[in-house]
Amino acid sequence: MGCAARLLFMTPIDIVLNYLLQRAQSVFAHGLIGLFLLPPFAGNAAQSGDYTYVVTESGVAITKYSGPVDNVVVPGTIDGMVVTSIGDQAFQESGLTSISLPNSALYIGTLAFSYCTKLTRITLPAPLIEIGTFAFQGCVSLTNIALPDTLASMGHYAFCGAGLTSLVVPRSVKYLGRSAFEGCRLRSVTLVSGLTSINACAFQGCTSLTSVTLPNNLTTLGERMFNGCVGLTSLTLPTSVTNIGGGAFSGCVGLTQLTLPTNLITIGDAAFYKCYGLQSLTVPNSVRSIGYQAFYYCGGLTNLTLADGVTDIGGRAFAGCKGLASVTLPKSVITIGGWAFKDCTGLKSITLANGVTTIGWGAFSSTALTSITLPRSLANLGSYAFTYCTALTSVYCAGNAPWFGEGVFDPRSNAVIYYLAGTTGWGSCAADRPVREWHLFYSQWAEAWGVVEEYPTAAQPQDDADQDGLTNLQEMTAATDPTNPRSRLAFEALARPNDLSAEDRTVLDESEFALYFQSIPGKTYEILSTDALGGSWSTVATTTPTTTQKRVRLPKPAGTRFYRVVVR
Repeated sequence: MGCAARLLFMTPIDIVLNYLLQRAQSVFAHGLIGLFLLPPFAGNAAQSGDYTYVVTESGVAITKYSGPVDNVVVPGTIDGMVVTSIGDQAFQESGLTSISLPNSALYIGTLAFSYCTKLTRITLPAPLIEIGTFAFQGCVSLTNIALPDTLASMGHYAFCGAGLTSLVVPRSVKYLGRSAFEGCRLRSVTLVSGLTSINACAFQGCTSLTSVTLPNNLTTLGERMFNGCVGLTSLTLPTSVTNIGGGAFSGCVGLTQLTLPTNLITIGDAAFYKCYGLQSLTVPNSVRSIGYQAFYYCGGLTNLTLADGVTDIGGRAFAGCKGLASVTLPKSVITIGGWAFKDCTGLKSITLANGVTTIGWGAFSSTALTSITLPRSLANLGSYAFTYCTALTSVYCAGNAPWFGEGVFDPRSNAVIYYLAGTTGWGSCAADRPVREWHLFYSQWAEAWGVVEEYPTAAQPQDDADQDGLTNLQEMTAATDPTNPRSRLAFEALARPNDLSAEDRTVLDESEFALYFQSIPGKTYEILSTDALGGSWSTVATTTPTTTQKRVRLPKPAGTRFYRVVVR
């Protein structure tokens, strides 16, 4: 005897309990990662009055209805068997206006009521656990629906294009399919705790939506979840949210207030694309990356705070944010993506902390910057980084010369590059712009070299930040790195042939000896000598090296003598 035949001898309540047990085992075994499946048919279709049905492992599945369309009441049993499913396409495109499902119904199948454009009321019973894909798609007259507390899953496009104006999703729901309520007329949505993630486009195009309550255990907002919800003005995201999917709020032009949760890690690509109304934004220190075009063309954004934690700012992340006048990037930022701040036409000031290694292609093009300080950490400055920045006049470089891409600066600007003494790789010209030495007051010098940031308690002129025996002021005078104990103006015991000029590699006379010291090309140094510490010093040599190590040839002294090197 087959499985289906055995089911015919079970009582109706046995059938329901058996099915619930099987479905519960499936739910917990698979973690609700996909849509449920209608139990397989056990025989050919049969007819009973206005209903065509088949027998499944769980009971009767209605597959077709041909009766009156007003106030339909689906019976709990047909031919002595329990009705447990409304099958695929059972009422599709019918003139149905209202319907009540029996208390034994567990499953509503794919396209079951799709495009029932006159349907205004439906009663969903407990223990209903599943609404299938496209089940109520296009039910434009259905403005309200009460979802039972037993419901566990709603499939893709379940209510897409329906006329629903308000919605409460019970805590029993663990799976909400893609585009489940896309294009509905919803004005308010309440998602009770239960869902931890919501699939893509769930409420996309709900242009009337003004109020949303999200569950307090939600961790992921799906891609384009609220895309095009132009009526949404404010939203509170639960602290549990760690990921905002790509395009989640894209085109929410009315969104003016938003607080990002303190556990947020990722802001996806185009997450807030063209949110014109957004005025102020604080990105918490939990965020590590800001995606491509994340805040692209948020033209109303005037206040941006990035907490220390963000490492990567994606390409075009803030492009077109014309209201931004000043931005400070935290020291955690390593990479600024291509065109990241392009067309921020009001941007006059940006502060880059030491830590940034790469500025991408066109990152600050078409901004109003007049000057910028590039940090010591910068290694790569992308092509066209400052193109159309015609007001840019001063570029201050705190580190060694970075790699310059093509056309970094606009040819119409009068930008001059300034470098710090003690840094390397500079000539008279870089990226087609003139290069000059950057002369600073002590406070500017200490900030540019990172003394204030890295050694806040040892940043005064008389302090020795790197504990190399020279005060900060002496290092400033000597043009050495105050944060590196190996960088100091002092004699060196050994020659570094690769860092010496050809002249300084020649053989010494027997009557001579050599003094070697670390040098800055273009700087002038004096070698002083005395025959007793505490005595007067006299100049024995003056030199202007062209290399990073200099040899000074001196006659061998008859007795003990002391020497020192100073910057002129």
